[in-house]
Amino acid sequence: MTKRYLVAGASILVLIPMLAFVCFLALAMTAGGSAGGTLSTGRSVMAYSDSLFLSSKLSADTATIKTGGKTIVVKPASILVDGVMVGAIDESTADVEILARNGTITFIADGQTLSTAWR
Repeated sequence: MTKRYLVAGASILVLIPMLAFVCFLALAMTAGGSAGGTLSTGRSVMAYSDSLFLSSKLSADTATIKTGGKTIVVKPASILVDGVMVGAIDESTADVEILARNGTITFIADGQTLSTAWR
C-alpha cells in the first residue's frame, strides 16, 4: 500500500510543473504585443499582434514588421506582405497601423482601413 502512495505522490510532483508550463505557454501565445516607431520621414508605423513573435525594424523611409510567420513591409507608397503588394498608400500618409489578430492582418492609414489580408 505504501508503494502505491509513493507512485501517486511522484506522479503528482511531475504533473504539477508540467501543468504550470502548459498554462504559461497558453498565456504567452495569447498575450500578443506591439512594435513599431516613427521613421525619419515623420511617419508613424505601429503593429499590434496576437502572435508570440513580433519584431520591427525601421530604416529611413521603410518599416519591416515580422509577426505570425509573415513579413510586412511598409514602403513610402505601398504595403507588402511576404513580397506581395496588398495596398497602396499616399507618400504623405502620417500614420500606419497594422492589426494582426485571429488570422487576419488589417492595415489602417491615417484612420482609414486600407485592406485586410489572411495570415
